[in-house]
Amino acid sequence: MSEVDVAWLLGVNPWGAWRGCRAFLPRLRRHREAHVVNVASAFVLHAPRGKSAYAASKAAVRALTESLRAAHPLPHVIAFTRIIVRVRAAPG
Repeated sequence: MSEVDVAWLLGVNPWGAWRGCRAFLPRLRRHREAHVVNVASAFVLHAPRGKSAYAASKAAVRALTESLRAAHPLPHVIAFTRIIVRVRAAPG
């Protein structure tokens, strides 16, 4: 995989999740309850040959989401809004 392709994956996966959380947080705060959902991959747990860049980008998404959950334990009140961050692992 080329460096350009890896940069694209990193731009889409972890940076996309981070930018999405940052962009939508003001909207989430307007509601009494809101959810943050980021999508990772089973490749975080087991990366097949040739998928190391993809697995690393998805591992970054998972780490971001887990750190958000740690920073905002359930239920967490932010300006009278519960921002719920859940981390779930599912095979496939």
